[in-house]
Amino acid sequence: MAKSFSIQDLQVLLDQLSIKAGESLDHYGLGKISEEIGESVSQKYLYDSLIRPIKSSQKNGITELKLSEDKIDNLAKYLGFDNFKHFVETQNHPISEVLKSLVGTYYSYIRKNTKCIDT
Repeated sequence: MAKSFSIQDLQVLLDQLSIKAGESLDHYGLGKISEEIGESVSQKYLYDSLIRPIKSSQKNGITELKLSEDKIDNLAKYLGFDNFKHFVETQNHPISEVLKSLVGTYYSYIRKNTKCIDT
């Protein structure tokens, strides 16, 4: 069933696919990407349903495309996400660099007075 997807989010998805596969977003690269993903998404689908419409919509000011939710979810799953919604949430709310740097082992020591103060 067709669902509306943001052009901006789809462009980020394509860029991430290109980076993970190590291929460009031309016909040859799309063929290699579709081979890695599997039979669920073809080179023709990537080009005719994503690349071309995104390019033309940017010229025409369109902000959303209607696409097959299953196929877009398969692209997100290839990138390691549960689905496209999870991909978008992760892109819009990235983990802070400060939090990433706080990985390690921490110890907490609790001091206790040995004297009891009775009042």
